[in-house]
Amino acid sequence: MDVSQAGAYTLVARVASGGAGGTLHLEADAADLSGAVVVPGTGGWQSWQDVEATVELAAGVQVLRLCADTDGFNLDYLELSAAGTDPADPPVDDPWIELVSPNGGEVLYAGTVVVIEFEANVIDNVEILYSTEPGLYAMVEPSLLGSQPGWERYEWTVPDTPSTACTVVVASYSGYGISDESDGTFEIRTVSDGDGDGMDDDWENATFGDLTHDATTDADEFLAGTDPLIADAEAFMGSPALSCANRASKRRGTSIVSVWLLALALLVESGCRARRARR
Repeated sequence: MDVSQAGAYTLVARVASGGAGGTLHLEADAADLSGAVVVPGTGGWQSWQDVEATVELAAGVQVLRLCADTDGFNLDYLELSAAGTDPADPPVDDPWIELVSPNGGEVLYAGTVVVIEFEANVIDNVEILYSTEPGLYAMVEPSLLGSQPGWERYEWTVPDTPSTACTVVVASYSGYGISDESDGTFEIRTVSDGDGDGMDDDWENATFGDLTHDATTDADEFLAGTDPLIADAEAFMGSPALSCANRASKRRGTSIVSVWLLALALLVESGCRARRARR
């Protein structure tokens, strides 16, 4: 790079580590400029954060090398700016991702279809992963393009990997190093269908209050992740009230519309309970 003026510069490295982290340093002409820069464990291989160091650079063209002293971390990008100044201004439309659901507290059943819902700004290509234990992720969708209709509502067939410590991550596919993960853990359960009607017995009891509802349409709604007590229901995560509460809490700021949606969801939930009581 061509350094216009000698002096102190701030090095910013965007890093992530699902393990214990590691160290890195910046050098020029085999001389260590930064000393060991510690990369902490960030809680996930796509959970990004910045680490910084101050370096002294000479004026003129020079080759800088970023050296990983240990493994155990991912690197997304580097920034160098004159010390005491901010890096280059970000784009006017700042890129971000917000995962709406599943966002923690849900119970999902293996083989059912649920919706991974998220919102994204500027970003037009994401990958989706899920975890059944901290630091261990499996791919759900390697490249989801924003040009696909309804791309922010991805239908996921829940795998038979029972765990109470599950999370979902939606991450930018390239360029930004931005991701969002479930705020809390959710549970994946293997279906237990003792009466052979195509529905999990615990789910059937919780939904209807007994195991006598053997209609094919009820089993279809169980597999589709919809609520058989709501006409023409869309797939949801947990109760309708929980789904809307997740959406409201994940958005930036609280709006009148968000509050209205949450109130409507609570009314729907109350109506469901009343219908269950009358059955």
